[in-house]
Amino acid sequence: MRRRTKRFLVMQLVCAMCVVVAGGCASRQGAEEAKSSAAAARKTAVKKETVRVGVALVRTRNFEERVNVQGDISAKNYANVTARIPGTITGMYVNEGDMVTAGKTKLFEVDSIKLNDAVEISKQDYAVAEQGVNVAEAGLDQVNAQLRKAEADLKRLTNLYEKEVVTKDTLEKIQTGYDQLVAGKKQAESGVALAKERRKQAEVALRISRKNLSDATIHAPISGRVSHRFSEIGEMAAPGMPVIRIENTRLLEASAFLPAEYFAQITTGGTKVHLAASGIDLGLRPVSYKSPTINPKLRTFEVKAIINNPPAGVAPGAMVDFSAVIARRTGMGVPSDCIQTRGGKDVLFVADGGRTAMKIVKKGIESEGYVEISGSDLNEGDRVITEGQNFLEDGSPIMIGGEAK
Repeated sequence: MRRRTKRFLVMQLVCAMCVVVAGGCASRQGAEEAKSSAAAARKTAVKKETVRVGVALVRTRNFEERVNVQGDISAKNYANVTARIPGTITGMYVNEGDMVTAGKTKLFEVDSIKLNDAVEISKQDYAVAEQGVNVAEAGLDQVNAQLRKAEADLKRLTNLYEKEVVTKDTLEKIQTGYDQLVAGKKQAESGVALAKERRKQAEVALRISRKNLSDATIHAPISGRVSHRFSEIGEMAAPGMPVIRIENTRLLEASAFLPAEYFAQITTGGTKVHLAASGIDLGLRPVSYKSPTINPKLRTFEVKAIINNPPAGVAPGAMVDFSAVIARRTGMGVPSDCIQTRGGKDVLFVADGGRTAMKIVKKGIESEGYVEISGSDLNEGDRVITEGQNFLEDGSPIMIGGEAK
């Protein structure tokens, strides 16, 4: 009896669980059917409800594919001016912002007083050397005169000796005196040569001291504007240490780094870039430089464009909006917000009478709020939906409320 009772209770419990599960499944199935019915009803309602829309005309437009980056503006020509000789800066003749002219404007001086004194000393040394040459040449003239007299005496006594008028001892004394004068002439000639070499040495020293004095005064190597003074009067200067920086502010250069994927599409002199700096439109300018290599770490390459006679407000150091025109072509275009994605495809809606026609399109270049389209049977002048398209399906009834120009 107890076994039957237990078996009966288990059977009741199993039946109850089956009823619960069946009820749950029925509830889920009913919810899904209700949801599907509601969606179908909404879709039907959308199709039946007239939607007020805005339209625009399909037109042929010029499209440009651009790469937009930011870059910098710098002077195309500049010079970091250094001293030619080491020394103390004794004169500074320009200030930051001053305009300078190549070869004319004096910039600064280094140890000019000391170098002036060196020139004066070199002049005196040269004068002494010049007098040394004069003395040596006068001595040589004196020896030459004595030698001529001795030569004449030697000829005369030789004739007398041959006639046995004078003794051999007398002739030998005259011969010895003559030989000594010949040796003296060689010595005097050497003295003249030595004096001339000393004069030449003094002349070189004078030329060097004058060159140093000339190098002490630095003039502008290029025309432009002084952008920075690195040193002041009283500070030390030396070759290789910039004292003044000059930049030609009338010839600037915009530079930027583009992604490596566009390397093959950029050509020097062919590709145009649109520049804008400090809110000033600088227009389209050709690429003047393209780096021959790609940075292997950053995967970018440098591109530059020249800015001749920039307008006021554009100066070295400014940031520039750098827009490289990669491609340019003409095609049919529509406002970018016309395009929607339905079922993984790009589509737009065209006003066809009082209803819509959904067109699958292929997007091309997008610029200035318009997108190039292709791959459909659209024609120029067709009206595409620009407002209300989110509520449309193919064949939806519409009422046009406004048409864009």
